[in-house]
Amino acid sequence: MTINILELDQVYNIADKVYFDVINKLNIYDKCVQDDPSTDGTMNTRFGTELYYSIEDSIKSAIDYQGAEG
Repeated sequence: MTINILELDQVYNIADKVYFDVINKLNIYDKCVQDDPSTDGTMNTRFGTELYYSIEDSIKSAIDYQGAEG
């Protein structure tokens, strides 16, 4: 029986924090995030989305997360 040490929301919060730390540190924010005129906010580019999900999957793998999405 696998016991998750983090809730899924915590995994998402960590992935989000790591994602923005990485893209800012590597100075690739503009390559990863673009303006979204339909919401007056921002959205990830294809590259940014792939990077985010890679980070999220790495976190889940590192903690052996077992869930409906994992």
